Amino acid sequence: MLWFKHHSNFRNSPQIKLIQSRLGCEGVAAVYRLYEVMTEHFGRTVRNEPVLTLSSPYSEWWLAEELYVYNDRDEDNQYDNGAPEPDVKKLRKFLAIFQQAGIIVYRVEKGPGATTDGEGAVVVKKDLSFTTIRLLNFAGQVDEYNQKKARKGLGTPDAIET
Repeated sequence: MLWFKHHSNFRNSPQIKLIQSRLGCEGVAAVYRLYEVMTEHFGRTVRNEPVLTLSSPYSEWWLAEELYVYNDRDEDNQYDNGAPEPDVKKLRKFLAIFQQAGIIVYRVEKGPGATTDGEGAVVVKKDLSFTTIRLLNFAGQVDEYNQKKARKGLGTPDAIET
């Protein structure tokens, strides 16, 4: 999907007003970036669902970086070099508020999967935890090209399940 539709008064919606009141402009910007991330990843699976599974290489650290959710500078810390770093704890707070606002469903699920050990070797586990983010009401924002494909049950050309 190349773009998403949104109403011209999206900034005045109750969801965005709640996020603005709790997280400020940084939170509102993160919502728009989340929509962009979901748009970029939409259609990469056959089911064409607006769900992002945070598992390697798409980790919480990766998402914090994508949404520009960085740690706050510590002016009193002499070792703070001023370079911002993705803040996973802050990301989780943002996602919890996005869920409160009705923008996403954010949860930890369990199931079979693969991970890596400390040395980088792949380890298959029967009960692995992973985080999923489902964007609510995303179907109305899908561009016309992808809406037609979804109605026909077709994935995008890169819709290969691995």
